[in-house]
Amino acid sequence: MDTYSKVVNSARKAFNSEITKPLDFRVKQLKAFYQLLEENGDELVRALRKDLRKPKTEALLAEVEVTKNQIKGVLYEIHKWVKPEQ
Repeated sequence: MDTYSKVVNSARKAFNSEITKPLDFRVKQLKAFYQLLEENGDELVRALRKDLRKPKTEALLAEVEVTKNQIKGVLYEIHKWVKPEQ
């Protein structure tokens, strides 16, 4: 099995186990993704420059900062969007 198939199978297994259903899990994942962008934004910008020749400012604003702002928005609203468990 190639690496891609292993990753896909792992993701499907996690999803099917319903580990992703609880709100706490989702919030934790979003916060971890935000932290990843905070800590590795410069590396992402360098990769976008190298691979796509995207200017530093454009990469930082259009990719890193926009994504971070989207995460903040989701974290602010997510409690309103989820259906309460019964």
